[in-house]
Amino acid sequence: MAEAGILEYKIPFTLMGYLAKETEYLPWQSAIDSIRKIGNYFGSEPEIKHLRAYIKKIGLPLYHNASVDHVTDTYLNDDTYFENLLESRSIAFMCSARDASCLSTYVDHFKTQFLDNCDGTQMSSKCSKASVPLRAGIYCEGVAAGDRGVWARVFEAYQMESNQVEKSSLLYALSCSREVDVLKELLAHALNWPAGVVRLQDVDSVFSFVSVNPTGRAFLFGYLLDKWSTIYASLKSDQGSLRHTVKYCTNPIRTKWEVDELENFQKTQPTELAKHAFEEAIALGRQRVAWISKNYDSLTNFFKIQTL
Repeated sequence: MAEAGILEYKIPFTLMGYLAKETEYLPWQSAIDSIRKIGNYFGSEPEIKHLRAYIKKIGLPLYHNASVDHVTDTYLNDDTYFENLLESRSIAFMCSARDASCLSTYVDHFKTQFLDNCDGTQMSSKCSKASVPLRAGIYCEGVAAGDRGVWARVFEAYQMESNQVEKSSLLYALSCSREVDVLKELLAHALNWPAGVVRLQDVDSVFSFVSVNPTGRAFLFGYLLDKWSTIYASLKSDQGSLRHTVKYCTNPIRTKWEVDELENFQKTQPTELAKHAFEEAIALGRQRVAWISKNYDSLTNFFKIQTL
């Protein structure tokens, strides 16, 4: 109801305060999904620190009773399926809030359970001991904390891997680098999908993953405008991938000026396929700008007050 503008956001977020005592999965699932949507609006702006502080406030009690090792040991137990799911999501939730303890645990597991076990002679689905339910996040934070050499190790593992679940986790990890040149190299591999490094069906996933990386968010809109001829030539045969790629590249848009720039750029497009992709992105951009104008300051103040 808040998303539809019927309620002020502070009402459901105030009610979420009880989650510190909640131990059932479904209420937490709903709350985490809602908070993630709000986080997308905050993007990489400085005020996101207040949202993260709020996440820690409601999530710490649950997180303190969770452990990566326990998730690893019990995730296949069907009798405790929802308990295990809640435990793994509570850990991922705290890491998304950049909790130092959670991030340190992830990076340590990346080193001891992936890097130390996988020497490049076999697929990581065979050698990695990283917790399966948390593997994508563990790999991601390991790459984010590492240098280009670490990224190259994961890139080699990605190319070697045949298990699609593991391959997806590795691809996500490759998008977590904090180096702009590394991320642009990954995007170039995606757009050059005929070479076979990244499959066509994974191209929009690469752009989606990069769009939620703070480093990627900072350059993706400009990348779209600068590289549009390359993007269009690569994806014009796949309307869905083209539309999704434009959407992810414009996710960082937060101002009317950026929407206007996108609209002016759209007018230069010679094909209906490209125009339609940009029309959708413009509509979403306007919606995002309107949401920020209406809710951003009030929610920021609410999170500040809640975490004093």
